[in-house]
Amino acid sequence: MSNLLRNVESIFEIAIAPAAEYDNAALVVDRAGGMRVLNLAEWSLPGIVCEFGASEVYLIERRSGRLKVEGWSAAESCVVSGTRASDVS
Repeated sequence: MSNLLRNVESIFEIAIAPAAEYDNAALVVDRAGGMRVLNLAEWSLPGIVCEFGASEVYLIERRSGRLKVEGWSAAESCVVSGTRASDVS
């Protein structure tokens, strides 16, 4: 299993929790190795990569009760999505 996929799964587990604060956010590992949290509504993936020299980007999107976490690096990408058990009727 790749490091990127492990990170996406970890972020998903945190973001799916009822107390999670991040909806529609981007977690960015910038060119200096620092971590930034951005409002996803204000950025596109190419814009993030260009502006911050991102080596990894994790996009967190919540729509209609579904959560999607997408991980991106120059070499690979992956997506994990689902709903909380309490959101399923």
